[in-house]
Amino acid sequence: MRSAGHWDLDGSVFRQFPIHESLSLEFRAEGFNLLNNVILGTPDANINDGASFGTVNNTASNPRELQMGATIIF
Repeated sequence: MRSAGHWDLDGSVFRQFPIHESLSLEFRAEGFNLLNNVILGTPDANINDGASFGTVNNTASNPRELQMGATIIF
């Protein structure tokens, strides 16, 4: 059995803040699956499973993830 194709929207934002002549701070924010689309997994293809045959019991995509970080550049 087949399921529908899927796509995710990922994005990131970077910003550098100068602190001194040779020192700066870089702030970073990244997001994965920003729209938080739920993509259903493939249906159960085992005909011997009885009532659960053809049902979808999982997802093919991960939930939204956000992460932030900072780096000192010298």
